[in-house]
Amino acid sequence: MKQNRPGRLRRRLTALGLAALASGTVIGVIADPAFAVDLGGLDMNDACQRQHGEGFMAHMVPFTNVDSWTCVNENDPNDVRKVDVTRQCREQYNEPKAYAAFYDYRNPFSLYCKVD
Repeated sequence: MKQNRPGRLRRRLTALGLAALASGTVIGVIADPAFAVDLGGLDMNDACQRQHGEGFMAHMVPFTNVDSWTCVNENDPNDVRKVDVTRQCREQYNEPKAYAAFYDYRNPFSLYCKVD
């Protein structure tokens, strides 16, 4: 997973976009492949069900990090499996080059998907 740290260019582009909206100006932008696009968050329960079956639900060890997500079988709490977050990004957003990223490693809820 790659970490996202908003940079100066992103802040400038955001400010430019807001200024253009305020003035009514339309700006055409061609996406630069060097910049990643945020797709959105992950549905962890959906990930567990897609990867391990309908009886699995997302579970997280409290107060840990982005790697603390697991899938637990509702019928057998001892049946705990890993969740592949990059796979979920690709399937959830139907984007074969998508991958999982996070804003804060210590926050399990900061996971999201992006594509270059």
